[in-house]
Formats: sequence, structure tokens, C-alpha cells
Amino acid sequence: MLALACRPPGGAVATYRSPDGVYAVKLTGQSTAPKAMFVEQRVYASAFKRERSVVRDWEVHFADMLDTAFDDAYLAADWIHPNVLRFRNSGINRDVAPDVIVIENHGHHGLSFVTVKAEDLFLAFDLAAGSTMRLMAPAQAAVGDLSWVKVEGQWEGGRKLPAASMNFVLPKHVRGPFHYVAEITDTGTQIREIQQGALSYR
Repeated sequence: MLALACRPPGGAVATYRSPDGVYAVKLTGQSTAPKAMFVEQRVYASAFKRERSVVRDWEVHFADMLDTAFDDAYLAADWIHPNVLRFRNSGINRDVAPDVIVIENHGHHGLSFVTVKAEDLFLAFDLAAGSTMRLMAPAQAAVGDLSWVKVEGQWEGGRKLPAASMNFVLPKHVRGPFHYVAEITDTGTQIREIQQGALSYR
């Protein structure tokens, strides 16, 4: 992992290379907190596989003066799988059992790039058609009675998988872990919780 110390406005933030050298993610944008009202700070990811571009300038974070800046939201980054880069949320308790998020690709084509937000931020490559990906995310029940999961991505060939997000009301007196499934088809993504009876709402 290489993190750049100099971060001019709109410039380089950091570059992360997978341990096997196959994948790389370069972050650019404004990762620090806005200092004025009505100023928007955005962070973008450009992703590469063996030096070939997968996506460019993919927005991974947005903040205005009332939001948490990228640098404050995420404490560190690590490759939890050879093809999955995780940014760890800086303000959540990790002493409890994590939630499970399963991404299922039921589409006719592979996904070249997928982002998942559920307290942590995950950037994943190469989810083949018919395959699944299992992620361990911080237990959102540790911080309240609501949870939120967001999934978006890009199909092989460059077609975008539209963003899908779902809020859940977590049952009282149930601290988890919760098990979320994101079912991706050619027409979109459905997210549900299948283990503890969390109720979805938009």
C-alpha cells in the first residue's frame, strides 16, 4: 500500500496495489473536510487490472460541511482478498461479531467492478456470472437500531450496474450478527436481510 503525503485539492489521495500486483486502485479528489458552507468534497477511484483500466473516476465518497470527510470516515485500508480492497470505518466497535454481506451475481455476464458500503467501504474486482462473494462488515447494531447497505458496480464491457441501497430497522434486543444478501440480476439489485428478521424500508 502506498499513501501519498501531499494531497493538493482535487489531486492524488492514495494508491493501493493488491498483494499479487494484479489490481490497483488510485484515489483522487478532496479527502479532507470542507472548510466552508456549500462546498462539496468528493473522492474518486480509478481501478486497474494488470495496468489496464477497469473504471475511471468512480465516485466512492461525498461530503459537505455537515458530513464526515473521507480521511475521518476511514481509518485504514487493506486487501481482505486478492481482489477485494476494504476501507475500515474509523468510528465503529469491532469487538462484536461482524455482519455478513453476500453478493450474488445472477446476471448473464460478469461484473468487472463492485462497490459495497456497509459502514466499511469495499471495492471488489471480477465477480463472475453465477458466483458469490462473502464479505464481513462491522456490526451496525452496535451503533443503533438501523442499518444501511449500498451496492453498485460495472458489468464486463463497461455497462453500469445502477446503485441500489436499502435501509433496515433492526429488531430490538437482537444484537446480530445480521446476514444481508444482495441479489444482482441483469435488471438491478435487490438487498434483503435473511437471518434476524430486519425490516427493510426506503
